[in-house]
Amino acid sequence: MKSFKDAYPLPPIEESFAALNERYSQLVFILYFDYIHCDLCQTRNNNSRSDIAFLIVFDQIFDRPAVDSSKAWFYLPVPPGHTRMIKLPMREKFLERVYKEKCTFQLDHEEVNDVENKTLQILRDILDNVGRANPAFKIWEIIKSGSFYEGTKVGPPDEFDFMIVFENLSRKESIELETGCTPWFQKIKVVDADVKTIYNKYLTHKKEYLGETSKMVYDFWKQLLSVLKEKPFSIETRKGKITAIPNHKQKLLLKYVGSCMLSPSDNSHGLVPKDSIEIGIDLMPAIKHPNVSTVMSYSGFPKQFKCDLQETGCHIISKSCHKDHFPDPPCWFITLAAIELKTMQNMDEKHKKAYKVLKSLVIGEINYPGKCINLSSYMLKTALMFHVHGDVQCSGTHFGDCIENILSYLGSNF
Repeated sequence: MKSFKDAYPLPPIEESFAALNERYSQLVFILYFDYIHCDLCQTRNNNSRSDIAFLIVFDQIFDRPAVDSSKAWFYLPVPPGHTRMIKLPMREKFLERVYKEKCTFQLDHEEVNDVENKTLQILRDILDNVGRANPAFKIWEIIKSGSFYEGTKVGPPDEFDFMIVFENLSRKESIELETGCTPWFQKIKVVDADVKTIYNKYLTHKKEYLGETSKMVYDFWKQLLSVLKEKPFSIETRKGKITAIPNHKQKLLLKYVGSCMLSPSDNSHGLVPKDSIEIGIDLMPAIKHPNVSTVMSYSGFPKQFKCDLQETGCHIISKSCHKDHFPDPPCWFITLAAIELKTMQNMDEKHKKAYKVLKSLVIGEINYPGKCINLSSYMLKTALMFHVHGDVQCSGTHFGDCIENILSYLGSNF
């Protein structure tokens, strides 16, 4: 097989940054091709920790001799036989360009805020109807989550994430928790007689514990689809209209159609469509944790977030441990998503830029079968959290330094 250098000669250093920016996705693909037999899981036990270099392709890589390795030159960890060096100013200019062109969007913020607020309104209306149709799915609270509310969204505001908290299971007297596979995976015992009646079909093991999470989630989405088919849901915005679209997948779809006034010279009158966007809404069914003080004692709980936990609380979500405990009840997962959201919102702009560029380069732009299937945005976020809040404090002056540290952490731990 040809080497990377022979298979795809890199552009000369004089080539414009614009041309390089257009080709960086292709470069990422080629580097992955060089490493097709060592994805992130395989590199875990590989002695060559520099294998993570295939993720650092966005640095300007040039096969040129270093004039003075102690000044301005930066050596990348690279595949065997490929010694590559770049100038730090080049790297920073390139990353800034990637951030500007791939991670920022010129948006009408008033319109975005209006669409977001109206999206929440139509969501509440739909969920209220779901709860009236089936009290098992009566919603107590809608909790914002995900990249849009973190301020780390890459792309237009066409996707929202929410946790939806089931009311009848979230009262303290309704349930008791018992440790499952680990303290972070709990079995949910329903102790209130009325709540047992509501959730009877989901109880297992002598009709005491909540059963498989997938069954309840499936029925929730089935009920939501039924509600959408029974009547239309739409809401007017400042510049358009949002309409719910029945969808057989476990995702709520809305369509936003903007409008504009026609000029007097036009033959027709009134409003005509200006643009439209499909909005996807991910919903995570959740139960409010009845006793957060116990969570603080669990191994792995970040002690610096103790006050945040007391303020935001935490939740149990319908993610199982993927182990078959039958006939014993399955596990549900304890999530600190509310703390995570607050932490990401309060993160400084340098680290938000690093995270957004990583998402764009490593996850968002490359599409082929061997694409880093074991690397998700959540893994990137975990590495970012470690970089910012870990024992070794960040000392980088540019977000490019943070990117290197985050990738180094990924290469050593995943």
